[in-house]
Amino acid sequence: MKKIIGILGGGQLGKMMAYRANLLGFDVNIYSDTKNACGLAFANNYTIDSYANTEAIVNFAKQCNFLTTEFEHISPEALYKSGCENYLAIFFSQNRIREKTLAKNLAIKTAVFEAIFEKQQIINFFNSNGKCVVKTTTLGYDGKGQFVIKTLDDIEKIPANLYAKNTPQTFDEKFAKGFANDFSGDNANLIAESFVSYKLEFSVVATRFAGGDVMFFPSSVNTHLNGILHKSVATHSFNQQACVALARQYTKQIAEKINFVGTLAVEFFLTDNGEESGEIIFNEIAPRPHNSGHFTMDFCNICQFESHIRAVAGLPPIIPQLLCDGEMINILGEDIYTQTPAYLTNPLAKLHLYGKQINPTDNLTGRKLGHVNIRHINQQNTSRE
Repeated sequence: MKKIIGILGGGQLGKMMAYRANLLGFDVNIYSDTKNACGLAFANNYTIDSYANTEAIVNFAKQCNFLTTEFEHISPEALYKSGCENYLAIFFSQNRIREKTLAKNLAIKTAVFEAIFEKQQIINFFNSNGKCVVKTTTLGYDGKGQFVIKTLDDIEKIPANLYAKNTPQTFDEKFAKGFANDFSGDNANLIAESFVSYKLEFSVVATRFAGGDVMFFPSSVNTHLNGILHKSVATHSFNQQACVALARQYTKQIAEKINFVGTLAVEFFLTDNGEESGEIIFNEIAPRPHNSGHFTMDFCNICQFESHIRAVAGLPPIIPQLLCDGEMINILGEDIYTQTPAYLTNPLAKLHLYGKQINPTDNLTGRKLGHVNIRHINQQNTSRE
């Protein structure tokens, strides 16, 4: 009988995990909150229920041999009760204050940050640090829940209800014990972060296996538009820089500290003088395969999704190698109509559409509907690693 991999989440990441799991001989059960999830196309069975239903998630896990998640907005308690080893990774990554405190306590440099409970704190923070960004501590992604503060007047854009305190779960407090020295602000709805003057942003995608082995994928330089990832460029030359080696060291420290198993991504900034000083600044953790790692599907000997499934299911690791330079470009919203015809005629391009349901009345602005990997013509079928 085939073993079953359970995936919490049925979006594009869950779909690409499921596809690779199928290729490796596993059946896949997907838990989703909607029957319209694109990931169900590769599911042998599925459960439709709320992600807030801990009992349903625990029952779902009992039907599976292995359990993983495609996103971080799931109760750590549900994962803990389901026997999923990555409950700590979810606990830290779903709250910006927690994850930055984690990095800080590992001596990894972060932007200046502060938990925010009232407007006056932002005024004081701005007066001390200048231009800053105020973010919701949870649920914000792809530019959502972020307020750029360039002048004191910008503070008025922040809804008053966001200054209220959260009520931390007792369970959260229990299993955070021993993993950070100070979570005094993790009941805040808002975090203020100083602006970082940086040359570029890059990510480290890595897979950690239960035995402790960590496999690093080539790093990519990332470009965002309107807070959403637009392009990731992976080259041999960038991966030879000292900042990548240091970022890998930090990523390994984080993965080991939270006992993570599977593929994760950690985003960093290379400061303006970083090439000379080697200074990099931690941005955030994604405890799952990441958008910036989609280039691995066509430019590496193994992709981030297969590596993730191998780790989750206890299969042996494969060392990733960059076979050619190239770039990944997200297909957002109306791009699916305006850009894809050109990609289909480009011999260097490999198109990946996610098959998401699109209704005539849908607002497609910023919606991730696919991506394209485009090989750089000056680096064809090479390996230098």
